[in-house]
Amino acid sequence: MVNRGVLNQEKVILPFVYTQRRSSLRETVTYSAINVRASKVDSFNVGTWGNHYKAHNLLCPVTALRDIPRVFPQRFQGGEEAGLPIFRRANGAPLWRSQVQVLIDTAAAQEGLPPKRFGTHSLRIGGATALFHAGVPVGIIKRWGRWVSDSFQRYLWDANEDAKGLSRKMAEDSGTLSNTH
Repeated sequence: MVNRGVLNQEKVILPFVYTQRRSSLRETVTYSAINVRASKVDSFNVGTWGNHYKAHNLLCPVTALRDIPRVFPQRFQGGEEAGLPIFRRANGAPLWRSQVQVLIDTAAAQEGLPPKRFGTHSLRIGGATALFHAGVPVGIIKRWGRWVSDSFQRYLWDANEDAKGLSRKMAEDSGTLSNTH
């Protein structure tokens, strides 16, 4: 029987590595590095390596990547499937965007949310927004998302807590307006 926690973690890291081969991963004690090949969102079309450090919680991608070889040992360390994508269908074919969409639809329905509101692009939007809420500088979010322009900022959703104190600050403003424009 497959550990449900591992499968749940797979769903979280799926958008990052579902087409990756073992050679596209590097691991140390504290982080995993994932090679993202050149793609349409790569401004220089050369690919890059991204480090994911241990989060020490349920959604930790480093822990998930380390757990997967226990469930699928044949996909690692010289196994007969080591040259194939780590995440794939039982017949060896890669996962398609439509299959990732099914996972998103299922997760949305389980949370009581309308699945039609969420697409695979929601993973980029959600990731960028989570980083923004964590206080990560927008320049780093832009680089990690491999955006060339600042258009990614339209993806960043404000948290309700972001408005805390804004009314007070507006009401207490004592600045003098300039009429030199």
